[in-house]
Amino acid sequence: MKLAKKILAITSIVCVVICVGLLIGAIFGLNTFKTPLLNILLSFAIVGVGSVMAIGSVEIFNKNKTISIITLSLLASLGLFALIIFISNFSTPDVFNRITGVLAIGTVFFNIIVSNYIKLRKNYFALQIITYIIICIVDILLTLLVCGVPIFEISFMPQMFGVICLIAFALICMVSIMASKLRKVTVDENITPKKDTVVISKQEYEELLTKIKLLEEENINLKQSK
Repeated sequence: MKLAKKILAITSIVCVVICVGLLIGAIFGLNTFKTPLLNILLSFAIVGVGSVMAIGSVEIFNKNKTISIITLSLLASLGLFALIIFISNFSTPDVFNRITGVLAIGTVFFNIIVSNYIKLRKNYFALQIITYIIICIVDILLTLLVCGVPIFEISFMPQMFGVICLIAFALICMVSIMASKLRKVTVDENITPKKDTVVISKQEYEELLTKIKLLEEENINLKQSK
């Protein structure tokens, strides 16, 4: 898993560097936003983003292999579909593009939910439930939009959609921060002690120190009494 994470990290860095280079070139007159450079930019962008998201899926492999494999499969399928669209110069059928859009939305939100839930487990469970319900609502609305349903023709829908997206963003940030803090509080379950090492809590350690001091005092008293 460490090797896989290193490969994904290097891949994402390389893709980011190439994308940044192409965007800088656009400032100085390079036709970055015209084919074929646009296709190259989008291809490296999707590979870079996919690699970053895949790192999170690899990290949870030891905790839940099934979910990790599902997430990686979704990312691989999304990357393949997106590359087909870019390489074909956006000439793919409309149905294929819509399927890719729905897959992209579902993959991103599924990755967010799974990664945070596995880190938090039952901690802050009520907040997690609220966050995931809001995410599912956003997912459904975006899926309807991608499928061509004119939901924004409803008078109040654009404002409500914006509010829901802002709430979802805020909740995702809160849950992600809590998940990162929780990892620092508890001992990492992936780290196994050496054969000649015993891991104990701070309270047990302090109790042992107290007992050792009491035994030392009793030993000193015994020697003095003799």
